[in-house]
Amino acid sequence: FEVLVDPLAVQALKDGKKVDVRDLLALEQVFKDAKRGDKVSEEFLEKTFRSRDLLTIATQIIQRGEVQVTTEQRHRLQAAKQKQIVQTIARNAMNPQTGAPHPPARIEAAMLEAKVHIDPFRPVDAQVQEVLVKLRPLLPIRLDVVRVRIRLPAQHYPHVIGELEGDGPRPRRAVGE
Repeated sequence: FEVLVDPLAVQALKDGKKVDVRDLLALEQVFKDAKRGDKVSEEFLEKTFRSRDLLTIATQIIQRGEVQVTTEQRHRLQAAKQKQIVQTIARNAMNPQTGAPHPPARIEAAMLEAKVHIDPFRPVDAQVQEVLVKLRPLLPIRLDVVRVRIRLPAQHYPHVIGELEGDGPRPRRAVGE
C-alpha cells in the first residue's frame, strides 16, 4: 500500500509527536502503485485494515511502512539526527579521567573516525547507546544519569524548578512530601 506524503513531516509522526495526518498527505488516496495511479478499492481496504477511515489507514501505513526520500532530504535528515545525537552525548556524557564533558567537536570527530552510521528514521535515544559503544575504543567516555531529590522551601520553588528544567529532562514534581 502506498500513500503520497511529505517525507520531512512524516518524521515527526514516526518520532511519536502529535501530527494531523491530513497535513502529511499530498492526496487523500491509498494506492497499490502510486506511480501508475492504481487505487485500492474501499472493500479491500476495509478487509485489510478493518476500517474505511482514510486517516486511520494512512496513519497505519505511514507508521509501519518506509518513507521514500530524495538523497538531499536523506542527507539533511541524517545531519539533523547526528547533531541531536552529538548534543545528547555532549550534555550527558563525560571523560571519566578528568570529570569534564567532551566538547561536541571532539565527539563529532570521533564519530567520523569510528565511521558511525546514523539512521535518519530511528529515534535519537535508540541510537545514542550504539554510538557510545563505537566511541568507547576511541574516547574515554562515560554516560551518567543521576536522580536527585531536592527539598526546599516553597518561596524558592519557582526559581529553582526553572533552573533545573533548563539543565536536562523535566524533573518529576512531588509537592508536600
